[in-house]
Amino acid sequence: MYIRKKLQKRRSPFETKMYAVKQVIEFHRSKRVVAEEIGISVSLVINWVKTFEQHGEAGLQSKKSHSLSDGGGELERLRCIEKKYYQQLEKIEIPKKFQTILRENKNKNHMMP
Repeated sequence: MYIRKKLQKRRSPFETKMYAVKQVIEFHRSKRVVAEEIGISVSLVINWVKTFEQHGEAGLQSKKSHSLSDGGGELERLRCIEKKYYQQLEKIEIPKKFQTILRENKNKNHMMP
């Protein structure tokens, strides 16, 4: 019995997409020829050209890099806030633990005859 492995999506780098689009738009090369040269399907080149015409270079960048670049500053700010929060918690916990130890020692001293 033949079991077909699930093919993983292979993401093409932005530079590859731009190269393909530039070859088609600026140098008027065939989409099929460009696709064969790069080793991808013609439909990918067609989609990249359409996306570039509609959204420019930003449309060809991966969604993951978009989300990281758009919210990267916000994410870093939140990490900094979280770090400060835990530092403050630690500063509060140390005196609480010390007070607990003092109370326990005081109670032990009062119980001794």
